[in-house]
Amino acid sequence: MSFTSSRTAVVAGATLGITATTLLLLGGGCGKQQDTFARVNGQAISQDEYVRALERTVIQGAGVPTPVPAGRLVLDQMIGNKVVMAEASRLGVMPDDKAVDQRFDLQKRIMQEQMPQSTYEEEIKKQGLTAKDVKDQFRSQLAETELLAKRLNVKEEDVKKAYETQKTNLGMPERVQLRVIAVPAQGDDAKQVQQALASKTDFAEVAKTYNSSPQLKTSGGLLPQATPINQVPAPWRSKVNTTKPGAFFGPVDAPATPGAPPLKAWVKVENKLPTFQLTYEDAKPLIRQMVVQQMMQDPKNQGLRQEIMALKLKAKFEPTDERYNAVWGALKEAASAAGLGQTGGGGAMAPTPVIPTPMPPPAR
Repeated sequence: MSFTSSRTAVVAGATLGITATTLLLLGGGCGKQQDTFARVNGQAISQDEYVRALERTVIQGAGVPTPVPAGRLVLDQMIGNKVVMAEASRLGVMPDDKAVDQRFDLQKRIMQEQMPQSTYEEEIKKQGLTAKDVKDQFRSQLAETELLAKRLNVKEEDVKKAYETQKTNLGMPERVQLRVIAVPAQGDDAKQVQQALASKTDFAEVAKTYNSSPQLKTSGGLLPQATPINQVPAPWRSKVNTTKPGAFFGPVDAPATPGAPPLKAWVKVENKLPTFQLTYEDAKPLIRQMVVQQMMQDPKNQGLRQEIMALKLKAKFEPTDERYNAVWGALKEAASAAGLGQTGGGGAMAPTPVIPTPMPPPAR
């Protein structure tokens, strides 16, 4: 849960990069300000220097409507999470390890259906996170959902009804994983690609050598996500349907880009993936969260928003480094100015950040 100095907008969510910063801020540097974080060519960077630099970094992006210092955003989120989890424990709705593991496994399945060439662990590692880091975030998210569901008296039939309404948005159609080589139609590259492939040179190696796109060169022509069959370029679709996994076709015309020279393409079908659909039991935590969020948009539930925000504002904050009292004081002043945490007020409250792995597109 977050608030900013704006009267009408609240910081909501965080990118993986911001979330990784959350794990560092306030966890080190406080009270051990001279600890060495690292050395660069023999020159020391202290833990305090590193943490303070992170805190001063201004963040703006997805879910952050106005620029805000990282230290302020992260302190806001961490205190909010602690308050929510304590309240969830008090009401007996704190998620256990099994619930957290199930949520992690669900997100893992969704991502790997979208990106079958990778693993969830590899993707979160690229963001500087471990499985434990992500599970800790899911625990906070689930705690908030269960706390609000308890107070809103969300029933199983409410969740089942929402699932029936939304289940077409909780699946993926037939997909294909493609590897592409695209080069100018005129010139030597097209001839060289054709010769290399005819001589049985590995498709990915040819893609790394000749692709016009730097991204496709780096990936060996592999597209980052599996492509729904109905989104494959129309001139390729029939060939994709009739080409077996491991085989390729081409040269064919690549989709035209206005102002750019025409391209010839060779397309390898790496894998074909069947329709994927989440069952009710699998999707329940996602649907339950959606139901809660929708109910919290109802003006009649503004009082609950304010009650929980008031708990946050009344939290006893005792930093080991007194400098953070100023940050917390500024946050409370901003909340007061925005009318947050006051009985009958209309202030908004942001949910706990969600791990930013997208949901599956609707199956068609």
